[in-house]
Amino acid sequence: MTDDPLIPWLRSELARLLDVPTDRIAADTQILELGLDSLAAVRLCGTISEKVGFDVDPMLVFDFPTIDEMVTHLRGLASATEPNA
Repeated sequence: MTDDPLIPWLRSELARLLDVPTDRIAADTQILELGLDSLAAVRLCGTISEKVGFDVDPMLVFDFPTIDEMVTHLRGLASATEPNA
C-alpha cells in the first residue's frame, strides 16, 4: 500500500488543509489528532471525490482515521464501482 499514489497526494492535501508540515503526516497518523474538524472533513472529502471520480462521504475520516485506512477503503470502493466489478 505504501506505493499507492493516493498516499502522498492525501498527505499533501491534509497538510495544506490543516496548515501543518507534510512531514507531520505519516500514512498511519491519526488524522483527527492533527486537528481535523467536521468542516475540514467535508472539504477534504470534496477534494477526494474530485480526485477519485465518485462521491466520498465525509464520515470517511471518522470511520477510517488514517491515510492508510482511507486509501484501502477508497480502493475497495473504486473496485466496487468499476463496470463488471
